[in-house]
Amino acid sequence: MKLPLPAALFMLISIAATAPRAQAQDAKVDNARPTPAFDASERLAAPALAVFVIGNWGIGGKEQRAISDGLLAAMKRDGASAVLTTGGNFPGSGVASVTDTPWDSRFESMYPPDVLDIPFWATLGDDDYKGKVEAQIAYSQRTLPRGSMTRWRMPSSYWTTILSAQKGSLRVRVVGLDTRDFVIGDTQRARRQCDWLDSVLSTQQEQWTIVLGYHPVYSNGAQGNTLGMHRWIKPLLEKYRVDVFVGGRDHDLQILSPVNGVRYLVSGGGSKAANTMWANNTVFAATNLGFLWIQCNATELLLHVLDRDGSVIFAQRSAKTQH
Repeated sequence: MKLPLPAALFMLISIAATAPRAQAQDAKVDNARPTPAFDASERLAAPALAVFVIGNWGIGGKEQRAISDGLLAAMKRDGASAVLTTGGNFPGSGVASVTDTPWDSRFESMYPPDVLDIPFWATLGDDDYKGKVEAQIAYSQRTLPRGSMTRWRMPSSYWTTILSAQKGSLRVRVVGLDTRDFVIGDTQRARRQCDWLDSVLSTQQEQWTIVLGYHPVYSNGAQGNTLGMHRWIKPLLEKYRVDVFVGGRDHDLQILSPVNGVRYLVSGGGSKAANTMWANNTVFAATNLGFLWIQCNATELLLHVLDRDGSVIFAQRSAKTQH
């Protein structure tokens, strides 16, 4: 039966109102290929050390809460020595001060310390610069109302630290970059940070080195490769045969083929999702929220890609690259 125009229009409006809306996690992997075989139960022999890596994570709301629950589940199951961030700590507008409300709602309360009592070593993303970067640095010295020190760690806009296994002599060098210096066209700032990174990498003696920052070197996500990172950072990573570089920015998860001994990863699905792509250099790619778990011992490295609920959706084990 043909409806009069007003009735037909009403029906269309009603259908549109009741149809399910596309959610943030409705992103897809273009050109997706079958997931390579993996063993989700595999773990490395002790002494070993593990870290979580999340990016684009502090947006608040149910998406971040889902990731928080997954992170807590993975912590109870496997444990870790630290959480590392690839920036996007407070997407939207950053934070204005050390007492700004997002510190509690999107960080302290979002990741309960009774389960996740480990440091968060954080790097800066583009949106973090919309607020006061100095506030994120200063928050590292913050004493909370309950009398304990915050778990937040950002001693400077770029930094380095050493993580050690609880048992044994295993030590991991972690370097957090302020990758904005390499994309804004300020040669002086870029050269200053590169000189610092060169001095850190040339003298480090730890068994493993993980470098992280917001802008990826390689990515098949919406934003793609970062030319400034290729110019300034890629040569140093390969010169010193850095074991792992993890970027953020793109709202997805990627494990890419090593280049000249360096493993390139993307972890940017901490509370937002976006389309990504499976390309010739892709080992694995996923979207719709998640994070990484990286475990290493003296001779091997194990990468886990974790879904929003903390379940393992891909794993890759590889031997230490000889320097």
